[in-house]
Amino acid sequence: MGMAICVLFLTVSCQKEELNTGNGGVLIGETTITAMMETLTQTRTELGDFASGKTPVIWTAGDVIKAFSASASVDFTLLAGSGSGTAQFTGTLAGDMTHAIYPSSVYLSNGNESGKVNVKLPGCSKYVKDNIATGSYPTVSQLVDGNLEFKNLCGIFKLQLTGTEKVTSIVIKSEAVLSGPGTVTISKEPVLTMGDDWLGDYRQVVLDCGAGVQLSNMATDFYIVVPPTTVGSFTIEVVSPNGAFVKKAAGNESNKFVRSKILTMPVLEFYVNRFPV
Repeated sequence: MGMAICVLFLTVSCQKEELNTGNGGVLIGETTITAMMETLTQTRTELGDFASGKTPVIWTAGDVIKAFSASASVDFTLLAGSGSGTAQFTGTLAGDMTHAIYPSSVYLSNGNESGKVNVKLPGCSKYVKDNIATGSYPTVSQLVDGNLEFKNLCGIFKLQLTGTEKVTSIVIKSEAVLSGPGTVTISKEPVLTMGDDWLGDYRQVVLDCGAGVQLSNMATDFYIVVPPTTVGSFTIEVVSPNGAFVKKAAGNESNKFVRSKILTMPVLEFYVNRFPV
């Protein structure tokens, strides 16, 4: 996976669908489906000015989607197509497929109303160079005219850092809910609504950078999956191996994380124990 200045190849999955059906349209035995994934867009925002571009989302080995019928839900595993935007998945589902969600691991339960699914967004993900972690970017698809066309549920926050330190983690904190339980309204333009957070446990997301990512005078990019929401003021905490950190607060009420878009901060220089300019 690689990336030019504004082109990031993300590890996600989806496709078009071909269904093997039995009498009455009920899926029988092992079924192979194909799915297509929506691309991400980068736009101008009030946080920074950057070139526009398209970001293809691709399937990777080990991807698993959860497929649904009116009476059942089962996992379908990647059969072929790793590294492309179109792949084949295989599994066995009783009944006519209605929709699917990726990754399977974010699924919590069916919603209280038809066309709704309860999910849980993780509060922590692993750093991957020029990318996001496999399985960290949720998508959903209806079955329309025999096709699965997955739509992104979240946006991506892009942080660009320079400096001489190693970064071990990045924490985004907000007044808005950024992780935990939420409900997806499934449609051609799906809507993810995050749940209430009375205790404040879900008002942050963490990017775990392991032993540390070495910064330099060339900007290093960090990508963090975020739900669509108006965040208003939020805080960025950048942590180094010695425990020192930098905070950068933004207080613009028009700041928004938007579904299927990458929000990019201007380049920040990371100085230990002081605010970046």
